[in-house]
Parts: sequence; C-alpha cells; structure tokens
Amino acid sequence: MARMIQVRNGMIAKKIEIDQPSLTIGRSRKNTVCIKDEVVSGVHAEIFVEKNEKGENVYFIQDLQSTNGLYLNKNKITCKQLRHKDKVRIGRSVFTFLEYDTDAKSH
Repeated sequence: MARMIQVRNGMIAKKIEIDQPSLTIGRSRKNTVCIKDEVVSGVHAEIFVEKNEKGENVYFIQDLQSTNGLYLNKNKITCKQLRHKDKVRIGRSVFTFLEYDTDAKSH
C-alpha cells in the first residue's frame, strides 16, 4: 500500500496510508488528514488514485486552491502524478511518498 511519511529527528512523525480512492489534507478536522499548521489551508490538497491501462494504481496530488501552495520536489504545482520517493511540502510539513515498501522500516 502506498503511503506518505514525515520523518523528524530520524523517527516517523506522521504516516498517511493511501488506502482509499481519495483523501483530503488540510488544517480542518473535516479532512481525512489534519495538519495543525497555520500556513496550511482548511482544505489544502487532495491525493487521489486512478487505474492505468494495466489496472495498476497511479497516485496524484492536487492543490485545492490553497493560500500558500503545494510543492512537489521543491516545485510549486497544481496537480501532478506522485512517484516513489517524491517529496511533498504542505505548509511547513515535508512528506516522502512511498509507492512500495522497499525503503520503509518495519512497523
């Protein structure tokens, strides 16, 4: 299963399991994932999953008209496909997208 992880001081601080077709990220508790950060919009971004022609999951992230933007590998984006080990910045939080578990530590 794909996930996004945030590492602080060598420890996993937050893990977002991408186990549904769509999830929202933002400051509001109404989101699937809540990030407590005043520079994160109420509803900041969405991760969604589509199937490619081989029936495999393809993951995308899109900005939901946030005030401070969404960054993928240091580039401001509106919507982009996520690739293994991409870095996503939402507010002050940086997450690494892991499409598969080869780099994940046991948990």
